[in-house]
Amino acid sequence: MLDTVLELVEDNHDFEMLKGVKVVIYYLNAYGKGYFKRMTGMHKVDFGSIFLFINGFRVAPYGEQKDDWLGLDRHKVQAYGRNLGAREVVGRIEISDAAGDYKIISSREGIVRDDRVEQLITRPDGFYYHTHRRLERYVVDGLDWDKIPEQEMLRIQAAADKEWKFSPKDEIYSLTEREKNLKILETLNAVLGADSSKIKSLKIHPDIISELAKTEKERAERILLEFNDFTPTFGRSTRQAVEEVRKVMARQKRVIERQLQEHVALNTRLKDVQKEAKRVSKENLFLRAAATAEDRGMAGLQHQIGFSAGRVAEKIKELRRSIEAGKPVEVLNKTLSMISFENRKIQIIANYATKARFNMVREELPNENLIQFIKQYVENVYAVIPESEEGNKMEVTVETTSDDAFSHTFSPLETVMLVDNLLDNSSKAKATSVRITMKKEANGDLTVSFRDNGIGIDARNVERIFDFGFTTTTGAGIGLYHVKQIVKRLGGSIICSPVQGRGAEFIITLSK
Repeated sequence: MLDTVLELVEDNHDFEMLKGVKVVIYYLNAYGKGYFKRMTGMHKVDFGSIFLFINGFRVAPYGEQKDDWLGLDRHKVQAYGRNLGAREVVGRIEISDAAGDYKIISSREGIVRDDRVEQLITRPDGFYYHTHRRLERYVVDGLDWDKIPEQEMLRIQAAADKEWKFSPKDEIYSLTEREKNLKILETLNAVLGADSSKIKSLKIHPDIISELAKTEKERAERILLEFNDFTPTFGRSTRQAVEEVRKVMARQKRVIERQLQEHVALNTRLKDVQKEAKRVSKENLFLRAAATAEDRGMAGLQHQIGFSAGRVAEKIKELRRSIEAGKPVEVLNKTLSMISFENRKIQIIANYATKARFNMVREELPNENLIQFIKQYVENVYAVIPESEEGNKMEVTVETTSDDAFSHTFSPLETVMLVDNLLDNSSKAKATSVRITMKKEANGDLTVSFRDNGIGIDARNVERIFDFGFTTTTGAGIGLYHVKQIVKRLGGSIICSPVQGRGAEFIITLSK
């Protein structure tokens, strides 16, 4: 909760006869009225409104119940939704009058209406109304913090005549605290209603100004432009807060420009990858024909490269649109992380496959620890997985005992593709968690389980899920087919098992 939101000091050109006068007004929304009743034991409407004090003594009958001496209820009727009436405000006018300029007639007739009182309360543009209207602009035009959801209003009304159990932390408003702060800044001119030439000093709470560094570029720049007329009058803390926001925005701009340069270079490299993928894709007609085993191996590699390359191209376009729209840095970083993630996959494939023949993919590591290879690959490549377009983030964990080792001859690239295709399948199923469990059985066999919490697999499709060209998505139906072929070459088997409730599990068994 902030203390002083705005502090304004102006030259007194309009109320020269008034000295030692202080106006204090509190606005009570539905919550405020509830707290008021809990503390005073009476409803706000029975208490009164704006009281008058001279030299510390209250002057009757001003401010008492049904005494609308300031005409606030008439003022309310003129614009019900925008004006504040006697039922919504409580406060006091304090006058320090050592010279005895204010004359009290009686407790029924109040004070003499002379020129001073004229400037204070009689004129429509008197000092009290000048202050009252500024509060109205703050509540309605600036914050609109009185806007409470309809259901919450019903709950408050139901508790009004019972034991009040609300506290500030329980309050619910239509606008967030951050949006309220930004609206104060956006409507600064309207809230103050002041001639900047009359302002001696203006202070705005630094925490409110700091919100500008977290908002969209165009909105922040528009608000800063509104400050121009007031900048010479800013207090020290306000000036420092504004300068810090400008520095943050300048740093963000430099970061975005540097990232754009880096991704122009990445785009150049991507074009080379896409060119090679396009060359491979020209043979895509064989998908409906009887294909050889070597052709289908190439299809798996093409599927892997093509998918990642396409994702990079799509995300670079998205990044450019975000930069042009002035989106916040956290939005840009999310897109960058997805580009980096797919790029790492392409780099891994490039480490094992060149422009030579596809049989290089089959190069094998004899009698290496397969458990260790899979564990290290997942922990390095899938350590940070970017959020999907739907905002979901998939967490991948590997479970194995520290002394587990399974010596086997395997192709590193094919093993990488096996893991990637199974995890990609979980991602398409909107999984947020994948648990990879590797266990060496008593007979020496290795069981590898990929279990996720995605939307699962229809039991009717379990038998066909590994068929070449079969798909329930927009994919080519190659990924899981290729997984099964790789498992076969490893001398093992794979089954798919729907998980009761939600998810799916793929279980691989490899013989020793």
